Amino acid sequence: MTRDVWDVLFLSFLSFLISRQSIIIVVAIAVAVPTSNTSSPYSSQRPSHVSECDALLQFSQSFTISRDASANYCNNTSYPKTASWKNGTNCCSWDGVTCHTSKDYVIGLDLSCSWLQGTLHSNNTLFLLPNLRRLNLADMSRISPTSLTNLSSTLTSLRLGECSLQGTFPMNIFHLPNLRILSLSSNFNLTGALPQTNWSSSPLVRLSLSHTKFHGPIPDSVGNLTSLEYLDLLDSEFTGSMPLTLGNLDRLSFLSLSGFNLSRTIVDFEMFAKLKNLEHLLLLRNLNVMIPNSGNCSFPRLKEFTLLGVNLSSTFPYFLRSSPELELLDLSGNMISGPIPECASVLDLRANKLVGQIPEIFFSGNNLRTIRLSQNRLEAMKDESRSSLQYMWVNDTRVSYQDSVTVVMKGFAIEFERILTMFTTIDFSRNFFGGEIPELIGDLKALKGLNLSHNNLIGRIPSSLGNLTNLEWLDLSSNKLNGEIPRGLVDLIVLSWLNLSDNQLQGLIPQSRQFDTFNHPFDGNPKLCGYPLPKACGTDNQQLPPSTSPGEREEEAESGHWIEWRAVPMGYGCGLTLGISAWFIMWETRRPRWLVRKVEQWLVRMVERKRRKKTNRPKKNAAQRNHARYLLMTDFSH
Repeated sequence: MTRDVWDVLFLSFLSFLISRQSIIIVVAIAVAVPTSNTSSPYSSQRPSHVSECDALLQFSQSFTISRDASANYCNNTSYPKTASWKNGTNCCSWDGVTCHTSKDYVIGLDLSCSWLQGTLHSNNTLFLLPNLRRLNLADMSRISPTSLTNLSSTLTSLRLGECSLQGTFPMNIFHLPNLRILSLSSNFNLTGALPQTNWSSSPLVRLSLSHTKFHGPIPDSVGNLTSLEYLDLLDSEFTGSMPLTLGNLDRLSFLSLSGFNLSRTIVDFEMFAKLKNLEHLLLLRNLNVMIPNSGNCSFPRLKEFTLLGVNLSSTFPYFLRSSPELELLDLSGNMISGPIPECASVLDLRANKLVGQIPEIFFSGNNLRTIRLSQNRLEAMKDESRSSLQYMWVNDTRVSYQDSVTVVMKGFAIEFERILTMFTTIDFSRNFFGGEIPELIGDLKALKGLNLSHNNLIGRIPSSLGNLTNLEWLDLSSNKLNGEIPRGLVDLIVLSWLNLSDNQLQGLIPQSRQFDTFNHPFDGNPKLCGYPLPKACGTDNQQLPPSTSPGEREEEAESGHWIEWRAVPMGYGCGLTLGISAWFIMWETRRPRWLVRKVEQWLVRMVERKRRKKTNRPKKNAAQRNHARYLLMTDFSH
């Protein structure tokens, strides 16, 4: 009996467990397999593909298309991308729209340079794209910074350069967990500050805040952004000292800093010693850069190095010789002294305190294309022991390279943004060069511009300058050059600007129509004579413009006679045709009436006069005259 009771109890408990397990299984299945009336968690996080396309259409319709809206940043690359967006078509195929490869939701939107004009408000349908990863609205007008707080946390790239942003940039954007690229450059009225705390976990790779009003200190936590490869803070309004933690960013390939407010910031250059991946390093204005004469800095990948106006007073940076890929060196506006290293292809050392001779850099074996040594104290132009083939050797390749440099060309300071290797210029103006210009300068066949003005050069202008068939501008003004102007300069057909003023040149100015187009290139040379100067050679009379050659005069005379005798028959023919046409129209329409009457009277008198001459008969009576007039009128009316 007792055993049966325990069996019943066991079976009851077992049944209870089975029933509870079934419920759990059913619930698990219900949770795992949604019914047709229940949407998945993934679909609940984003709208359908159709609704995203509708959101994009509504976004585009909130703006107008104007070509002027993309005039600053885009040059000739802009076009209206949204003009091709059509309702009822797949938005994944629209210009500027990128969708996920396997799913249809939108992940990228690039509407830079798209002629969009209008205001992006915080309630815009653009912010209904929760899976948006990349957004580029560069050069789009009137974006409200406050609207950016609605951006999705999935965003990895945000480019808003040249968007005329005004106001304060939202701090929360810097804390987006997936943001890798943030570009806000050239928003001149955009203010903001960098996060001072909780910024160590950012995956930022590229940060550009140049030409903005971002202010405040650069936090030490910037050194925790170990993924950073591009940092541009040029011409911003940051204050305080340069954080030493910048030296921790060993992945940096581009670093640009300038424009710090308050007192001049002192920068110990050794802080960059760990940045072995740097390719572009720019430190500009309002900085005091201290570079020791020796140290452990080396930049094997460095291509561009600029220390512009940073109060550098030492010799040339010692580490430049360890940068074999260096292409552009700009140390202008400093107080550098000492020898010039062989290191770059674009060299700008203007406004320093360089003295002595131009060294080995201009001899064979370098790739120098553009030289800027103006406003120094250099004294010699050549090494007499060098041959003409070794002097100022110029690379003759045609590979294009993008850089920028300012040269005094044609009397104006001109900045070149894109320089071809074949564009070769030499600017040695405002130094203390003495001696003669060597004849071997004519070996620089690729030379397009030469400025040796404001020096102490003597002697004659080398006749070999006539060999520089690519020369477009030449400035030898304000020296002590003497002798005659070489006739070879007349043969430089591409020469479009010439200045030989304020020298001691003498003799007859070579005559050519090209020389006549130059603006006062010979002033300040008292012994020069001939056109275009008022002094004629051998006389004190005004010099007339140069006459043409006999062959040219004969050709012009023949041309003049041709015009004369051809013009006469052309005039008669045109006049006769127009006269007959006007006569016919007048008599057909019998308008104007007063003119018809005048002509009728004149014809009647003329007929009567002829009749009186032919006969001596008495005058016709009035009836006869009226009859004759009637006959004449009848003839004209038919």
